Amino acid sequence: MSEEEIKVPDELFKDVKFYVVGDIEPKVVQLLKAGKGKEVSYNALATHIISEDGDNPEVSESREVFDLPVVKPSWVILSVRCGDLLPVTGFSPESGQIFFGVTACLPRLPDDLNALWAFLTFYGGECQLNLNKKVTHLVVKEPKG
Repeated sequence: MSEEEIKVPDELFKDVKFYVVGDIEPKVVQLLKAGKGKEVSYNALATHIISEDGDNPEVSESREVFDLPVVKPSWVILSVRCGDLLPVTGFSPESGQIFFGVTACLPRLPDDLNALWAFLTFYGGECQLNLNKKVTHLVVKEPKG
């Protein structure tokens, strides 16, 4: 299912006042607004900071000074797909997470795919099914194929 086909539940983000730090896909902002989220012009007014760049000084200020949750845009997309707001703890863009910078390719792991995906992404990594130049780790059941 592509993001274009996603139906945003009414008022999913009604309690979310978001502030965007850095560049994110416009579709993420559209999803937030479609779910009645409100974009604010200053981070101190927000309930959520949306950013891909965990090393941006504004992200640090938002977390340390204002104690705001900072999430990757994937939090928005996956919350829409689940039809409910997901916990913010698994979507931090900051580099202190154990799997930050890891992009795992998980081909042919039908039994373990969901558990591995959840574990890796919750702790800062990314997963995909296709092997390409972005992949840093290949996870297989046995060393063949």
